[in-house]
Amino acid sequence: MAGIEKQGIPDHKFQFQGQEIQEEFGLNWSSFKWRNADVQIGRFHSVDPLAEDYYYNSPYAFSENKVVAHVELEGLEAAPAGKRNSAGVAYIYYVGPDGFEGWGLGGHTGAAYYGMHTYAPTTLYLPMSGQQGYKEDRPVGPREYHEGMGLYIEPTVKAVNEAQTIKYYLDIGEIVQRIHYELPDKDMIEYWGLVDGIMYNPGQAKGMCCTSQSRQLLIDSFKAAGYSQDEAQEAADKIIYYNMPEELSSDEVLETGSTRYDRFYKKGGKYYHSKYIYSNKKWNKTTNEIQADNFINYIETPEDE
Repeated sequence: MAGIEKQGIPDHKFQFQGQEIQEEFGLNWSSFKWRNADVQIGRFHSVDPLAEDYYYNSPYAFSENKVVAHVELEGLEAAPAGKRNSAGVAYIYYVGPDGFEGWGLGGHTGAAYYGMHTYAPTTLYLPMSGQQGYKEDRPVGPREYHEGMGLYIEPTVKAVNEAQTIKYYLDIGEIVQRIHYELPDKDMIEYWGLVDGIMYNPGQAKGMCCTSQSRQLLIDSFKAAGYSQDEAQEAADKIIYYNMPEELSSDEVLETGSTRYDRFYKKGGKYYHSKYIYSNKKWNKTTNEIQADNFINYIETPEDE
């Protein structure tokens, strides 16, 4: 599909809106979670699974025919374009003493995912080593009509809530540094899948995220995306190069390949969020006070970058 496909070697399998292209029989369909789309004509070939709830939409329309400012969300509905509805962002966290670096048990390294490959509207967050965090009911699938009960139900699992857990760390006197990584689509899909799978397994998630496990999570994601062992190791070691958790300076963040990070902290009984973005060859910083009664909502509705 000249002019549509991404080009490169090896051949890119994740194309339009980060979805895997199906080349069998020359179809060139994009495989969304719930059905296949022909992006050359902007239509699906099967009926929308939610068609009975939305009679005003064509059951074959792509992105509800809103194709400029919206993306297609898993073959089910349109969603505004932005990080929540893109391949997403990988988060790597430092949690611990302010400015800590060096050897010792000074902090934790953690990981999370935020983007379209999850039903949860908030960050898919893994607990830090030794701290399970606050649990929430996280949606893991579409609403389904239960004939016996005569109502729609939404499947959920218990999972760690990022916002509540960040607040916990600030309240005990630690800071949270959250570094953003926009991985290639194919890498992000594998990363999301592993984070999602660990979140489903409370036994596996318990004590999951320390430095070595977070690095291994990245290595496994890169290997699943087609990297060799050495390539996966090199890519993961660039992001997490230390053996013990430490807060990174702005220059160190840039060396890991990131151009944005957040720093959450509490000072004088007040909560703060400093946002650092690298552009025009310099770091730009803005700081907002987070009202205590709005803390959870503030964290759970990240602005698109």
